[in-house]
Amino acid sequence: MATRRSEKAPARRGVGVATPDSDHEATALDFLPARPSAAPRLGRRHAVFIDVENTSSEIDLLRVLEDLNIDRATTDLTAVGNWRVVGQGLGRTLAQRGAHLVHSAPAPRVPDWSDLWIAVTAGMWLGRAEPGDALDILSDDRAFDAVGDAAAQARILRKMGGLHWDAGVRARALQCFEAGLALLGDHREHIEQAHLYQEMGRLAFRGGDSQRAVEWAEQARLHAERIAADPALDADGRAEAVTAAAQSHNTLGVAFARLGRLEEAVGHIERSVALARETGLLQAACRGLANLSVLYSTLDPARAIEAAAAGLEMAKKIGDLGFQSRLYTNLAVAYCALTNRCDEQGVGAAHAAIDLDRRLGQLDHLAVPLIVLGQIYQCHGDPTRAIAHYREALALAEEADEPQLLFPCYDGLATVHLDLGDEGQAEEFMQKAQAVCERAGLEPDALVVLPFLD
Repeated sequence: MATRRSEKAPARRGVGVATPDSDHEATALDFLPARPSAAPRLGRRHAVFIDVENTSSEIDLLRVLEDLNIDRATTDLTAVGNWRVVGQGLGRTLAQRGAHLVHSAPAPRVPDWSDLWIAVTAGMWLGRAEPGDALDILSDDRAFDAVGDAAAQARILRKMGGLHWDAGVRARALQCFEAGLALLGDHREHIEQAHLYQEMGRLAFRGGDSQRAVEWAEQARLHAERIAADPALDADGRAEAVTAAAQSHNTLGVAFARLGRLEEAVGHIERSVALARETGLLQAACRGLANLSVLYSTLDPARAIEAAAAGLEMAKKIGDLGFQSRLYTNLAVAYCALTNRCDEQGVGAAHAAIDLDRRLGQLDHLAVPLIVLGQIYQCHGDPTRAIAHYREALALAEEADEPQLLFPCYDGLATVHLDLGDEGQAEEFMQKAQAVCERAGLEPDALVVLPFLD
């Protein structure tokens, strides 16, 4: 990253020039702030963000802008600040130079968030940049030094992708992960590459392509283990590499499970949990225990409840409400399938999971405990409640378009309508369930025996 600083002038951070990447095409991110662009899409693009309140003086700022020799035909110029505080004269001057003025303190008692606005928007701009595009940030704030770090930006995109995923917006999650991979470019030996490979594998798995999930996750595992083996790696670096390895083993495990290779699946997930526990990675351990509780239900039922209970205790210890929801759901399934405590503990565990998912906005997972509750009520002869829960889950599942969510909704609605003597409705849902299996290349039993994995 090139940095130029005069004694009083704001620093010019030459924070990004896109480079070609033969493996990943540039990804358009449609969640950038909507505004007219001064720069045409043809040819190279240049963006300049001005952190108005973190510049030394108007004279110094204008001198730096002169040095940049901005071409208004090909440059997006944006000035960000609290325009209730900044002088009106500076605003007029910048507007005359073609700047788009963004007010960064619109909320009461929030004095300014120009740094956050610029950091996020600059990261997104880089995420959709093409070869030859360039970005500059004018600010005295050293926090922006990280914006030019491709690996740091890729990490931000991965985290944002995770948030979109939890909100059930799969397309945007994919955009973030692909943009992160494109951003890394020449940084092929950075651990962030392994994290993104793993996320792509997880996304492929949840989309029903287990073979592609295995390919992505195996790339992640090999990459992470190679970096972890570096003797020069410090403790933080090794922990990061082990985290990526643990998560990739988990994704390999669930993908192998869907492919019918249960022994390999259990081996990978047990390895994931062992790695996570050895290094204190309790979130990764929770994910592994949640999946093990599902796999053990077919191989060793007693251990299913044990794994779910251990995971739930761990999730409560670290305050991870998201994993608590998953593990409450798995406990509900285990209690109802493997014990006679369905009414006593199964219903309560399912409701606890639903309440958590609603509070957290975890639409990605909410369908699962709704399905489980529907199955419980169906089993106990309450078709009205069962249908209501199945239909609410189905609305979420259809939006996610995920086979392991769609199948139990269609299958449950088919059987409950069959119980009610409505053969027409039952047949319609049976055909939809079969179509889901055919599209995913799975036998129905694979989705009945192993209902939800992640």
